[in-house]
Amino acid sequence: MRGLRALWLRLRGMFRSERANGELAAELESHLAMDIEDGVRAGLSRVEARRRALIKLGGLEQTKQAYRERRGLPWMEDLLRDVRYAMRQLRRSPGFTAVALVTLALGIGANTGIFTLLDAVLLKSLPVPHPEQLFLVKQNDRAAENSRFPWPLFDRLRHQLPASAPIAAMSWPDDFYTSISGGQQERAMGQLVSGNYFQVFETWPALGRLLTPQDDAKLSGGAVAVISYGYWRQRFAGDPAVIGRKLMINHVPFTVVGVAARGFFGARPGKEPDFWIPLTMQHDVRYHDHYSAWAAEDLQPWVPQERLSWLQMVVRVKDPAVLPELTAVLNRQCRDFLDEVAQSLQGVADVQWMKNVRLTLEPGNVVSRTYGATSNTRCCC
Repeated sequence: MRGLRALWLRLRGMFRSERANGELAAELESHLAMDIEDGVRAGLSRVEARRRALIKLGGLEQTKQAYRERRGLPWMEDLLRDVRYAMRQLRRSPGFTAVALVTLALGIGANTGIFTLLDAVLLKSLPVPHPEQLFLVKQNDRAAENSRFPWPLFDRLRHQLPASAPIAAMSWPDDFYTSISGGQQERAMGQLVSGNYFQVFETWPALGRLLTPQDDAKLSGGAVAVISYGYWRQRFAGDPAVIGRKLMINHVPFTVVGVAARGFFGARPGKEPDFWIPLTMQHDVRYHDHYSAWAAEDLQPWVPQERLSWLQMVVRVKDPAVLPELTAVLNRQCRDFLDEVAQSLQGVADVQWMKNVRLTLEPGNVVSRTYGATSNTRCCC
């Protein structure tokens, strides 16, 4: 309580400084006058008596300053004094003031934007259970997001990997033209994913159901879509009757079967799709983004083509102790697949390059967020 009382007295003294300064000056002058009179009565001249009185007092201004420091909060007084001085200077130069304010606004806005981007892209953890169990498959020294694989290799791996390490595939997100009930077309970001995509991420629907392996069991056989929570609220006004409605995607009718969990964005922070559809619908919606090929037919369905690479793969590894064994299985199956593909290739250089392909697993929480990639380059598998 004593400390709080002292703080209160200091604050009150700071805001009553003008009155207190006047009282202090009057009191000091009174003491000084009495000391001078005592000196004169002792036989000193008035000048000498004043000099000795000031020495005894310790200096008039020094004494005032010491008293002010004990009475108030000097650092706060200095701050307020500096602020008042700055405001006076700014009022004298309105042009400079305007430039300074604009510069500060731009600087604060830029820093806020950068932090928001870092928060969304670098700091945001995957909104799924145990995100540390998710690994992206990468090829040689390429970044995981620049490693792309053909569907037949993914299909092979999902049947060869142990059940404790499920693997899913996904395309690069892309823009599509969408419309609802014959309305005006709008652009929306969509992603093609394997039927087990949501199961590997161990996420859940906010409404309806998610995609299942049955949805991509055959080519062009799964015209169903799962929409994101944000797209549901924005485009469908959060209507609970959205399940079963038709969503036209690049002029192809899809049935909305579910709404993803709130905040779910998949494996790419900062790239939240508006909807997800089965990979086997690639040709129907004319998806042609971020692929690489060896003389493949890019205008034909991509799913059955062994020489056209366009997918990323993500694995959930629940037991980190099996990572070396799992990596060995991935490379063995990839090697067998490439050996089969090499038999149909004539380019010796390409065949030699394929022999040096190695797959590794990169933790999803350290994947690079540089989303650039080169299209129509060599196969990444």
